[in-house]
Amino acid sequence: HVVTETARTRDAVAALRAGDLPALGALLVAGHRSLAADYAASCAEADAVVAAALAHGALGARLTGAGFGGAVLVLPAPGEARRLLRALPRALAGALGGVPRAWIARASAGVRREAAG
Repeated sequence: HVVTETARTRDAVAALRAGDLPALGALLVAGHRSLAADYAASCAEADAVVAAALAHGALGARLTGAGFGGAVLVLPAPGEARRLLRALPRALAGALGGVPRAWIARASAGVRREAAG
């Protein structure tokens, strides 16, 4: 998993720079499958969230965070985040033993140091 994940990370950078969201989504899914099959770091609940997200039109989804059930990152198609946010809890009702919590996150320039002044 670690070797293939390193290659996926490089490919994800290229996809982001090119604005190729479908390629990024495919890399997220491949990463999740590798986490589940090669690294055994997923769980039934995370797998259910990934499957539901993809079934409801997400471009990609994968386990992230602490592993072993940490969190699932979902990449919606442009303009579809709120629709997915409403659809997934209904789609997962009963499958998780509770209602999942979800947030919309937006990419930013990240942390940086500003000059004192």
